[in-house]
Amino acid sequence: MRCGEALSAVLLECTMAGMATCALTPMTEMAESRNIVAQITGTVGQPQLLIRVGRSPAHEQHVEHTPRRPLTEVLEIRC
Repeated sequence: MRCGEALSAVLLECTMAGMATCALTPMTEMAESRNIVAQITGTVGQPQLLIRVGRSPAHEQHVEHTPRRPLTEVLEIRC
């Protein structure tokens, strides 16, 4: 529960600061990689996940958006 609350707070703060985030849980699924993460970060507890934080390309001035397919090509509504 505390991990989820902390994750939510970090993701919201990063979003408000215009940063991009990506939660990396595979790094903590196996004991060996968990131990490596704990050693690198110097934590006493068991790491739950890593969060990659960086600048969001959407906030850069000269970013071209990739073309998107029209919604009608990828969504079909059946009644």
